Amino acid sequence: MRKKNLENLQHVLVWRYGSKSDSIKPVIVSQNPDLKMLGPVLSNPGARTVLMMRNNLREAYQQVESKSARFETASVNARQEAETAMSQIIGYDPDDTTLLEIGANCATTPINSTTRWSPTCSHGRRATT
Repeated sequence: MRKKNLENLQHVLVWRYGSKSDSIKPVIVSQNPDLKMLGPVLSNPGARTVLMMRNNLREAYQQVESKSARFETASVNARQEAETAMSQIIGYDPDDTTLLEIGANCATTPINSTTRWSPTCSHGRRATT
């Protein structure tokens, strides 16, 4: 086996199983989705470099995952978190304005410099692009 191929194999084995002697945890924690992410990461030089330097599969996968897919995931996660927060509303203290400030900050945070929120929000604003 060529030396370069042996080095590559060693990297893959460490990513899959970790290394107790080097105190490195495996990046493949579960077969799915981790193995599904590994293929595109290994095929992309930038993502592969991130994986080699940071030993973080999710961070490396962000180099190959489309922005729309990342936005979709973030949106679904945000909705889940909002539903969790709303289920705990019984514990809200109306005298504490901290949560109102956090909510107002979230509502006014710009998405980026060229695009603003497009659907009509509950607060009635319709954004433009």
